[in-house]
Amino acid sequence: MNAIGTFKIETSFNVTGRGIIAVGQIIEGSSKLGSFISIDISGKQEILKIIGIERGNPDGNNITRYGLLLSIDDSGRIKYIAENKLTEQIVEILDTEQGGNSAGTRYN
Repeated sequence: MNAIGTFKIETSFNVTGRGIIAVGQIIEGSSKLGSFISIDISGKQEILKIIGIERGNPDGNNITRYGLLLSIDDSGRIKYIAENKLTEQIVEILDTEQGGNSAGTRYN
């Protein structure tokens, strides 16, 4: 998988029946549905699929935050993340396939 962007996770929360939402800023690059993020969860590197993207309104400092809905199949893992939150970290946004088309929404 090729890196197509970076995302700064600031917080996270669970949407029952949907998955975990990672909230933060897209620092550079692009993102699209079906992309993945490489994320540290409790000291273990995991690759999670982005199944939804929501854009918030800019705050007073003109910073726009995004919510990335992440697909996690393990209900125990979802509960653990919901209770403990994702740690603040900068993660890579990865293309859907090795050498795949990275066309998507650009943010800078």
